[in-house]
Amino acid sequence: MKKSLITLSLVLISFLSYSQNYFNLDNIKPISNKDRMNNNYKKLALFTAHIILDASGDAFNDEGYKTLGHTLNALAIADLLSIPFLTNTKKEDFIPEIAGYILLRIGMFDPTYNITRGLDFNYVGNSSISDKLIKKLKSPNGIGYLGRIVPTCIGVSLILRL
Repeated sequence: MKKSLITLSLVLISFLSYSQNYFNLDNIKPISNKDRMNNNYKKLALFTAHIILDASGDAFNDEGYKTLGHTLNALAIADLLSIPFLTNTKKEDFIPEIAGYILLRIGMFDPTYNITRGLDFNYVGNSSISDKLIKKLKSPNGIGYLGRIVPTCIGVSLILRL
């Protein structure tokens, strides 16, 4: 399984790097503000869909519904791989978008996972590094909501450039 994923990734990367030689980058028109915002909304939708699909897939895998879980995880990977083909990304946009994605994932992954498994919204497990860190902080339950809302809002604003 790992060998096939690595092979597929290398084929995709080589295809993308090879195909760049055939595109004429001298005749690119500047993107208008409306097109840029539409592009950023697409990225936000694709990032959000990826996080929700990935968290739901992990939750279904942990509940024993392996077929559904693996299907959702595969859809999450397909969603992530489709981003370069469906959106226009400049080099200077990489850092804010990666930071925005990370903050969205911090804010959305655990609640989506918990809701999918039928757990409390702010349930904190025992296995992941983030769960252990949250347990060491011993924060009140309301801080858990704040710890999800703030990163999500900052992540959205970084992706949309608000």
